[in-house]
Amino acid sequence: MREARRPDSGPSPGAAHPRRARVLAIDDEPFVLRALGRILEAHDLTPLASARDALARLDAGERFDAILCDLMMPDMTGMEFFDHLGRRHPEQARRVVFLSGGVFTQAGIEFERSAGRTILGKPFDLAALHGAIAGVVDD
Repeated sequence: MREARRPDSGPSPGAAHPRRARVLAIDDEPFVLRALGRILEAHDLTPLASARDALARLDAGERFDAILCDLMMPDMTGMEFFDHLGRRHPEQARRVVFLSGGVFTQAGIEFERSAGRTILGKPFDLAALHGAIAGVVDD
């Protein structure tokens, strides 16, 4: 027999509050970056339209608590970005969460199976997005 649950009166005094995180968002679609800016207003968001620009900033020493990266972009794909990041900055590669509107190439399908990273479909579920960020921030 389960004990009856009292109505929730808010967070307990010792409840953890999500911490403000430095989040890098890489997506070639401006409306996705704008949406992420609104959704993630509790975090410090750095939106970039180019994975090459993101790598340059990481190579220059910037570090992020979470990195959101589109899988399919024209200049450098998320897969290529992740490969370079893993070789240059493996500690940052563990912070990557991918966003995808659909993986249609054979290379993309194989990457999705083997990456070992969270891949959120677009449009993304807000709870899943926040959970994925929390998962890499707390890693």
